[in-house]
Amino acid sequence: MLAKFIHENSPRREHKFVAINCAAFPSELLESELFGYKRGAFTGAHKDKKGLFEIADKGTIFLDEISEMPLNLQPKLLRVLETKEITPLGSVESKRIDVRIISATNMDPKEAIEKGKLRQDLYYRISTFPINIPPLRERRKDIEALIDYLLNKISHKLNKRFKINEEARKILLEYKWPGNVRELENVLERACIICENEIITRKDLPHEIIEESDMKLGLREIEEKYIMEVLKEENGNVKRAAERLGVHPSTIYRKLKKISRKNGK
Repeated sequence: MLAKFIHENSPRREHKFVAINCAAFPSELLESELFGYKRGAFTGAHKDKKGLFEIADKGTIFLDEISEMPLNLQPKLLRVLETKEITPLGSVESKRIDVRIISATNMDPKEAIEKGKLRQDLYYRISTFPINIPPLRERRKDIEALIDYLLNKISHKLNKRFKINEEARKILLEYKWPGNVRELENVLERACIICENEIITRKDLPHEIIEESDMKLGLREIEEKYIMEVLKEENGNVKRAAERLGVHPSTIYRKLKKISRKNGK
């Protein structure tokens, strides 16, 4: 999503944005997908085929999971980056290209280098402008905006107008999302398919997400109840209650504010 956002807000937006998952193809097939091939280059190559680099000329190519690219192909990619030329399989002629390359990996690049999965020289060539995207669980404020964006996207795709009720939205906001945005989109699309009256409710969400939300809710209620009991025993003295609980008084005030808001006071 970020790669596409960069493309659509750049001078290259009038040209192609193409994406490929480097982990999804074996070495030989990935090479032909990226650089194309000439007729007769291998069995089954009945006609010339453009590679993604040529298709993305003047635009952007997104190489997802680049640390999973086969090692024998990485020097060829490095050469393309340095010369700005591609050579289709079975051809002796190079083609000049002008492409912005955005790459991504879910592994720490330096760890990938140490494990021998990513060439160091390729890493230094592609890491001109690194962007670190924290996992979704570390940017809770993004989840609500993503829910609305993805529902709008799914609505267009299915030619309907989907909404989500507050209970279901709250459950999604509480979940840890180990699969990040992809998982959120899959959960919402599934819910849109099975929901009634185009409104997503609790029952349309996967059981594991509901169970985790219920468990968090239960733990929070236990915590709130314990804080209130300690405060009562200390006659409402926040400082003494905080000392007993081993927290800063500001933590107690914050919890009290949440409890008050929840109770509508």
